[in-house]
Amino acid sequence: LSEKLLLKRKAGRSLQTERVPRSSVLEQLQSFLPQMAEANEKLKHQMEEAPAGSFDIESVEKAERVIEMV
Repeated sequence: LSEKLLLKRKAGRSLQTERVPRSSVLEQLQSFLPQMAEANEKLKHQMEEAPAGSFDIESVEKAERVIEMV
């Protein structure tokens, strides 16, 4: 593994791992993911209770605003 990673060992010492400081992006992601999971659960329940076709994302006839991806 050392050869593949191009690591050179110093005589008599093994490689050491070190803790990396926490990233603010990681903290934001960890707080966001539970919110996303909760929103997905709510959407799942809404889709189960709504009439068929209520969540057809391709039907934009009644939509006030449409974002088109090209």
